Amino acid sequence: MKANDEIKKVSWIKTNWLFLLIGVTIGGYLLWAIWYWQCHPSEAGQFGDMFGAVTSILTFLSVFLLIKSIKLQSEELQNSSKALKHSASELELTRKEFQKQNDTSYQQLKTINYCNKQHGNNELRQPFLI
Repeated sequence: MKANDEIKKVSWIKTNWLFLLIGVTIGGYLLWAIWYWQCHPSEAGQFGDMFGAVTSILTFLSVFLLIKSIKLQSEELQNSSKALKHSASELELTRKEFQKQNDTSYQQLKTINYCNKQHGNNELRQPFLI
């Protein structure tokens, strides 16, 4: 079980490395800011100004992710449309194939009835209608 847990941890890190990097960067920045504020209390008013860059970065990141999600949704919608068109064409082909089978069955019944009449058997078969 330990090997499986190790694989899960490595897999989680591989998939979430960007979020980890952002979290560590922001955490380090905050720790540095708090330390700086404690060492230089006369500059405490400038403490809030240090977060202006972080706000700009987060705003840019949110707009970037919004655009990326809209693009991803657009691609998924196109894929869904293609799949729906393909499904409709397959359904049409299936309908045509069933019609051919129905026509073939009807012709077989006509042939059986004809042969029965020729050999004096009056038992006629009726087609199975849906």
